[in-house]
Amino acid sequence: MYTKGVRSKALLALILSTLLIRTAYAERFPEGTTSSSRGSSPSEWNLCATSGIGLALGIAREFVYSGAYVVSELVWPMEPLVFWESGLRLERPSWGLRLELRLRAGLDGRTGTMSDSDFLNMDGVKTHFSAHECFTERAMLADIELSREARLGTALTVGGGLGLTLMRFKWTARDGYLQYPTERQTHYTPWTAGLPKEPHYGTGIVYEQNYLIPSLVLRAGWACTRNARLSLTVALSPLAACDDLDNHVVRGLDFVERMRGGLSLLGTLRYEHVLREGTQLWISGDLRLVGRLVGDTIVTHLTTGEQSTYGNGGGAGLGLGACALGLSLSL
Repeated sequence: MYTKGVRSKALLALILSTLLIRTAYAERFPEGTTSSSRGSSPSEWNLCATSGIGLALGIAREFVYSGAYVVSELVWPMEPLVFWESGLRLERPSWGLRLELRLRAGLDGRTGTMSDSDFLNMDGVKTHFSAHECFTERAMLADIELSREARLGTALTVGGGLGLTLMRFKWTARDGYLQYPTERQTHYTPWTAGLPKEPHYGTGIVYEQNYLIPSLVLRAGWACTRNARLSLTVALSPLAACDDLDNHVVRGLDFVERMRGGLSLLGTLRYEHVLREGTQLWISGDLRLVGRLVGDTIVTHLTTGEQSTYGNGGGAGLGLGACALGLSLSL
């Protein structure tokens, strides 16, 4: 049922994006308009709008630490996540200057099974485990890039610049089962897959991650043919920041972390093919990795309002790969 719903939403998003581009193109360049009458010139500013649809696969991780030891690890899957992409690109070819904005919005729904593992014997052996249906309720990504390129011969370009990435995610864990040992607050029997599964009903955990990542951008491009171009972009950052919120609904607890100084890598490979003057078909693939994020944990008891703080008690990470297909229109 969910798969059918995702396919319907994805098809609708693709149809809408295609109609928007075709409508804008028809209004901007009516039949009979020639390339010379459009006024396009390498010395002028060029504005381009893009729209498309894509599929992402990956996971977000949530950690609980006691010193350097991992007490708990939660894995939130996006397998898969369908998204709609749109963007704007402003460039001045004679200067090699480029300003680009890309937006992605994921379609909400079930995206896999999340897992919650505890290692409470402090020896690296799993003691508690639970699995729940994972629903992605929010997945919004924005990438902004300002760069400048220089030509190396007639086909190659290289350049660099600055980038900024903002990402907001929200997941909910529902239903599922628990596999807990019978001991309470003592040395626990190690977990095994054969332990009885205790059913769980309703919402157990709601988790959010909000990222802000400034980065250094490196670019390279190759004009494969007269109408085709291949480009590679790499964005690196040691300044990734993430604020997260873990709401344990059943326990009535909120866990909040403010994490700074993480490492981030975003690599994007993009192919563009000119269909006709002012219109391009593009295909892209990218990989996002964010890690080494650690920060203090503030625990709030929702019934009493009492708060406790644990130094470097929480961590987060993200690994997300995506591919997308769409159209670009010169405005």
